[in-house]
Amino acid sequence: MINEAVRLIDGALRDGTIGIEAKLAGVAREAGDAVPDTPTIYNEMEHIEAATDAYPDGDGHVILVSSGIAERASPRTRPVQDEALEIMLRGCLRNTTTAAAMREVSYVYLATTQTLAALVTGDPSLRLRNDVGLVNLDKISGGITQASLNDRTITWQMRYTATLRAPTG
Repeated sequence: MINEAVRLIDGALRDGTIGIEAKLAGVAREAGDAVPDTPTIYNEMEHIEAATDAYPDGDGHVILVSSGIAERASPRTRPVQDEALEIMLRGCLRNTTTAAAMREVSYVYLATTQTLAALVTGDPSLRLRNDVGLVNLDKISGGITQASLNDRTITWQMRYTATLRAPTG
């Protein structure tokens, strides 16, 4: 279920209707601020950076999608099994620590939150992959941090518990 959970979140972030690009266009911005570029998304199933929690080199906003530990699993009774696991999203904007960059990060953070909310409440087909369905997403924690001025990197993170349901058998 871990593979499907990570790919469901990745797919939602990239989706043309509820994804980050779509949500960024609607995020309220300060006067004069342009719509930020869509971040590059890496997931742990396809990219070593996300699997090792390492931001890739280079400029631009990056989002890493990875899994954590399984929180709980229901008894394996037929016909379905529910499992909860941790999903982590980490974002990074390198080579800038200006006030405009901080606002850009806040816009991406908000768009990411809106995308995940839309995933849970929107089109059910977006919550299903290989017979594994996303039942719920509960935010555990999140926030924006700024590294030292010498590092010139702004980062953020979100932790969710994803409840998934799959057929057993």
